[in-house]
Amino acid sequence: MLKYIFLLHSVLQINGSFRLYNSDISYRDCLYSNTINTEINEWILTRYCLDGNNVVGNQDECDENVKFTFEELKLKHVSGENLFKWNAPIDTINNYEKYLDDNDMSMKSDFFCNCSDLGNFFGKDCSYSFRKTSSDTTFDEIISKQFEKMKELSSTSEILDDEDLLTCYKGIQCDSTICLDWRQICDGFIDCRNGEDEFKDCLLIELNQCEENEYRCSNGLCIPQTFLIDLSYDCGDITDEEYDIDEIVNELFECHKSTVIVCDFSQSRWSLFPCGNGEYSLLDSSDPECANGRDLFYRRNLLLSFSSAHNNNISFECWLLMLCVSENFLLDYFDDAESECLCDENNREKKKCVKYFNQYCPSLFYFQHDMRFFSPFVKFLYDKSKSNADEWWEPTHICFMNETCVERKTIPNWSNYIFYWQKTFSLSDRPSDDERLFYCNESKRSISKYRVEDSITDCYYGEDENDQITSLIMTSLNLTDRFKCKTGNQWMVRALIADYDKSSDMAINNENYCRDKSYQLYVGECRRPSDFACQILRGTVTPLIYNVFQENCNGINHVDPLADNETDETNCEEWSTKKCNNIWDWNNGTDELNCVDGVPYYLSQTVFKCQHNEHYCADQKGTIGCLAAERAGDGVIDCLGATDERKMVCTNDSGYPFQCRSGECLSVLHICNKYRNCPDSDDEIICPWATNSSCASIEFPCKNGTCVPRVSKQCNKIIDCQPDGEDEWFCDLEYRQDLKFSLKNIEEYPLFNINLPKIAMINDAHSNPLTAIKKISKQKKKIIDNWFCNRGIIIRFRFSNKKCLCPPSYYGLRCQYQSERVLITVKVDIPISLVRYRSKNSSLLILARLILGDKVFDYERILHEPLMKQMFYLNYPRPPPKKQGNWSVRFDAFSISTFNVQEKASWLFNVPFSFLPVNRLVLHLMLEDSRGCQTLNCIHGICRRYLNSPYDEYCQCDDNWSGKFCQDPINCSCVAGGKCIDGYCVCPLARIGNECRVLFNPCHDIKCENGGTCLPLDERQVKKFECMCPNAFWGIYCERRNAEVQIEFSPLISSELELVNVFVHFLNLESDLSAVLSVENRFLYKNIKLNQILHVYHQNHDYLSAFTLIEIYYQKYTSNYYLGALLTKNVTNLRTQIDQGSRCPYVDELIFNETIRKFSLRKKLKYYHDVCKIDRGIKCFHDEASLCFCDRYHQPDCVAFPRSPTACAKNYCQNNGQCISNIFNGVWDFACICDGCSYGSLCQLVTSEYVLSFDVILGPDIKTNMPFIKQPFLIKFALAMITFMVVIGTLSNVLSLITFRQGKIREYGCGMYLFCLAFVGQIGLSIFACRYVYLLTTQLYDIHHFRLVHWSCIALDYTLSVCPILFDWIIVCIAIERYVNIIKGASFEKTKSVWWAKRLVPFLTLTIICSSWHELFVHELIYDPRSASQNAWCIIKISSLWIKYYRLILNLFHLIIPGSIHLIATILLLHKTTQRKQTLEKKKSEKSYWGVFRKQLPMYGSPFGLIMFSIIRVTFLFTLVCISRQWHKYVYLLAYFISFSPFMVTFPIFVLTAEIYKMEFKNFLARFIRKLKARWIL
Repeated sequence: MLKYIFLLHSVLQINGSFRLYNSDISYRDCLYSNTINTEINEWILTRYCLDGNNVVGNQDECDENVKFTFEELKLKHVSGENLFKWNAPIDTINNYEKYLDDNDMSMKSDFFCNCSDLGNFFGKDCSYSFRKTSSDTTFDEIISKQFEKMKELSSTSEILDDEDLLTCYKGIQCDSTICLDWRQICDGFIDCRNGEDEFKDCLLIELNQCEENEYRCSNGLCIPQTFLIDLSYDCGDITDEEYDIDEIVNELFECHKSTVIVCDFSQSRWSLFPCGNGEYSLLDSSDPECANGRDLFYRRNLLLSFSSAHNNNISFECWLLMLCVSENFLLDYFDDAESECLCDENNREKKKCVKYFNQYCPSLFYFQHDMRFFSPFVKFLYDKSKSNADEWWEPTHICFMNETCVERKTIPNWSNYIFYWQKTFSLSDRPSDDERLFYCNESKRSISKYRVEDSITDCYYGEDENDQITSLIMTSLNLTDRFKCKTGNQWMVRALIADYDKSSDMAINNENYCRDKSYQLYVGECRRPSDFACQILRGTVTPLIYNVFQENCNGINHVDPLADNETDETNCEEWSTKKCNNIWDWNNGTDELNCVDGVPYYLSQTVFKCQHNEHYCADQKGTIGCLAAERAGDGVIDCLGATDERKMVCTNDSGYPFQCRSGECLSVLHICNKYRNCPDSDDEIICPWATNSSCASIEFPCKNGTCVPRVSKQCNKIIDCQPDGEDEWFCDLEYRQDLKFSLKNIEEYPLFNINLPKIAMINDAHSNPLTAIKKISKQKKKIIDNWFCNRGIIIRFRFSNKKCLCPPSYYGLRCQYQSERVLITVKVDIPISLVRYRSKNSSLLILARLILGDKVFDYERILHEPLMKQMFYLNYPRPPPKKQGNWSVRFDAFSISTFNVQEKASWLFNVPFSFLPVNRLVLHLMLEDSRGCQTLNCIHGICRRYLNSPYDEYCQCDDNWSGKFCQDPINCSCVAGGKCIDGYCVCPLARIGNECRVLFNPCHDIKCENGGTCLPLDERQVKKFECMCPNAFWGIYCERRNAEVQIEFSPLISSELELVNVFVHFLNLESDLSAVLSVENRFLYKNIKLNQILHVYHQNHDYLSAFTLIEIYYQKYTSNYYLGALLTKNVTNLRTQIDQGSRCPYVDELIFNETIRKFSLRKKLKYYHDVCKIDRGIKCFHDEASLCFCDRYHQPDCVAFPRSPTACAKNYCQNNGQCISNIFNGVWDFACICDGCSYGSLCQLVTSEYVLSFDVILGPDIKTNMPFIKQPFLIKFALAMITFMVVIGTLSNVLSLITFRQGKIREYGCGMYLFCLAFVGQIGLSIFACRYVYLLTTQLYDIHHFRLVHWSCIALDYTLSVCPILFDWIIVCIAIERYVNIIKGASFEKTKSVWWAKRLVPFLTLTIICSSWHELFVHELIYDPRSASQNAWCIIKISSLWIKYYRLILNLFHLIIPGSIHLIATILLLHKTTQRKQTLEKKKSEKSYWGVFRKQLPMYGSPFGLIMFSIIRVTFLFTLVCISRQWHKYVYLLAYFISFSPFMVTFPIFVLTAEIYKMEFKNFLARFIRKLKARWIL
């Protein structure tokens, strides 16, 4: 009874907050950590598990009062949801749900332990605990707190007693000083005696080359170029962002007390010793530097290797002596060693020490006395016969592997011998002719050509970084990932540019930087991954300007080495000057004369008494007087400090504008500081009173004896030294033009706006789902205790001491072994259709599987996070080493909802360098609709192609089937809509567990406002749910309103075309002090009708951006910019009109001087002021790089406008359509601007070769995956017409077949033709209807059987092309036979005509079928890669030009020739009949030819009707070439129906108009009625 009270109480109280996942037999009882860094868009999922051999606990450990069997839980009506709330392990909940669902009595004795009343214990047996944690403490907080307590162990020698504090890679067992760290494999440094760590395959790292859209890390890894310089580390050696790895991991991140992901995968160069935790120590360091003490173990073991226990040639006394006279700290490695020392480092020169040396040590022995050299195979040899008595402790020789020795005295630069010996005793390579390698001649080593001149020494002698690397060598290497300096044949690593501070000159004299400073030639700063400067630095875009508009003619040169002396400071006479702004815009400064409000005017006019056309000037003796403006700016320095020549060298540097006569540049603050900064005292002779001043160096001495603080009051535009203002002398040298773009003088647009009511920004009724970090109470314990689990997490046990939860990188009882693993970084850009689809309660799930052959060894499932680089691990089998082979990782994308899982696409990637223990896979994927294929015979599935390798195919299996060809049945018990993939369940949303039986629904207590819908996510993530908001709202609970702009298009521009493609750019200044625009949002609207208002929401923003720019594509390669809005204050909603007045034309349209239009951009912009003055109604204009505005004073002001390339990386458009793309915030979309007579979302529909089809006419109007009832009127009208035609046509053809089947009629060849005609007509009409159904089916429903769809398309189109042609030619045969019959009259041979008919019809059929062979090979299925559903278009794609012309000629031939022959035969027949009838007429009045002709004409109405159908069809095809208006579609549809209407009128045209056929039909009808009556009577 007591335990049921516990059960009831647990409903009210829940303490444990940790749900365990049992993932696999090799790592069990797992907790997940999820960290998110939104600043650099990193998302990391890490599982911490007990080692498979470390799991403890059994059912006896669970107290009977809290243990309940499944049977007992069922009797108490406990649900799986209750167990989830009580934090039961996920597998326990899954098994209990299975017991309830399947009534599996074998599971009734399984139990659940309710840990709710046991304090902080959790787990299946309530055995685990994180002590002293509160109920809302998260696992991530526990991890953070534990790592914060891990203080440095480098000075704690007691760690040497605990070998488990040394993390080891056990995949290679070799003779080494200590166990290997995985980073020591293939690092170019020999750690194993026999070189097992530097094996043959290591060369593959150097040979690796990357694709054009990838960046090669220094360690050989390829990463997407889009990940370069994005403030997130992707290269193991971090060379995608930085070039000083030891500083980053040791100092910035402090890996020993941080779980930052870079610590787990960092790999350094060969000259650093890896500490095993991501940190590094210098090989020549005299002090231990590894915070975890790994180098202490190394040093201790290295010393022990020379002891008597390991070296029979040396006694213990000798070993101890050599140890004592070495570094003092080495004695700490051995207990009581110091107390036994006879000599030490401080007294080793004494004679007694020499005596001990000679007494205890043999004549020849090895010892390594100086521990600054981390090599176990380089030893110091002591030869007493050659030893120097004064330095007896120094070795006489240095040897490698006891084999090769050299005398120490022959070694140059003994203090740096570490590098010398690495060079001397390294493994050597032979020169290679492989163009991928660079051979180090002196170092005898081959390295990748991409390591040359990368600022890191890879050759031991430095051949890859020295002056011998000529420009010719660099050019021959063709290093595509480098930045090419503008001049001098110099190359620069792009990450170094990113590391350069543009505000300093630190790199001017650095040989790794461009000498011409061309690395500075870009605008903006790289502060966020999306910043334009970051894109320039990573090389994805090319800068068109090197300085912002405001920097032109401001006295500071921005030199472009290739600009032919054209700079931003030349041709400034054309620049629009701003008078009296204290800045010399003109070379002679006349724009600043007579400016009464400025300090320079006061100094010039009042203090120095200069005239109105003079500047004050200090002559060469320091006397201040006046200088005529004519002498200023003439290139000759007349004044001290070059104050009259403001375009000199020093004025280019705003911080040091005062130029000494000797050329040095000084700050104005250096003037009069009693220190001679200029060699000739230029800075001091102008103020002789300062010599005897008592002012401090940080004060400015005034003439009147006052001391003025330099920093705060000198050059502050206020005269503090009265009356002459000495503190402001020459300060105008430092005045600089404001480089900020200002909106204050630019008129807002539109002038009126309407703000919607403000929505509450934060709803206090909700709690933040991201739990705040709580403090964990500190415990006093030994530092070493915090390192018990190395980089794992200490977990307590109820019945034992402490155990370890290990991250994927480690395993073992104390996480002391390093795992073999793959760290995956993947960013997936999804199509816009999936974003809209997500709003329908769906999300995207990525399943990653580690595969060797056909076997899956590990897998992980993650929910897609937009814009995030998502990181997670896949582990190889344990223990290492893994099997060698072609390891690969397969990614499958699924669209999942709360009830369904739908597979979307797959990628397959080989693991790079799979021979290494740790691999990285860094990917930037673009999700498209996966293409079908027909190559594989998938028995229970469909053939698909991998997105990253379209030539590799796979079978996407149906449920419960697996295998290469989906031939193997599997028993997978996935429930609730889960999908079984190779035995693993992919669960829908709100379901977790191995069989998707566990309900996870955090949305129970969540209320999404404003019509939002709560979407459950992943229980392992920080973010457990997401509110899917309507377009107008955003926020955690949809509580905030998106800013909105309503765009109305003027009829003046909307009349140009019916449909256009529109980009809407939301732009803002990068910072308050910037003149560079950044893109906050960008949207692409496709096929917009400009006669409608476009509602655009600024997603995830409360206010509109300062700039809203509309870009309209009217036709291919032509777009126009329009100003949608320019705002100076916060606005939430406005309505704007786009008309010709808001257009921002290209600047050349506004410059009428052709010569100026041909100027370079840098020179042309000096004339922009003319644009604003000439056209005073212009609001804005643009050039290749900037967006400019005319202010209210008709002056131009421009901002750098970075335009991302709109051209698609892959042209998805058919038939020469232009593909324009929009990839923003992890979402991609594109639009096709079609050319000529092509239509559709992919320009896939063409009216050409004089062929009509339903696809061309109806395709653009069909709404895919929408019910038929919601389709446009045109689609419904077509169905009505087809239904009418099929019903009438079938009736007509059936009656015709009955008529022409009669024996009397078939005595003539004409009867045979007519019978075949009705048959062909019925087939054609049926295929015509089927083609319409095929079109609707493939667009309204998802396709799963691609081969069937493809061949159906070919069969339908082929038959549909053959039937009308055969129909026309049979009619021609009928017309010709009738004509022959009239000519021959009584001599006409019926049997012969039948003979010809029986042969002509098969001949025509075979000829037409054979001549149309090409139709079997020109059809192709294409898919819209953005589609969230699986639809396909069957299009005609002709790759060969001669087939195109053959098809065209054949179509024209069959269009014109049969109709022409029919027309000619009918006319001749009418003529011949008229002549005969004329001779038989009795009345003379009726014997005239035309009178008889008119009587005969009605009898030929049917043939002429058929001819009219043909003429109408030909007319339409030749006159209506393109569909450019909606009404064209109805005309085309009418023409298409007319072309098939002869199929439905065989009976009225050929039977009802001919008496003989009509009589036969009547006779058949009479017989049929008699038989019917007879049967009825019977």
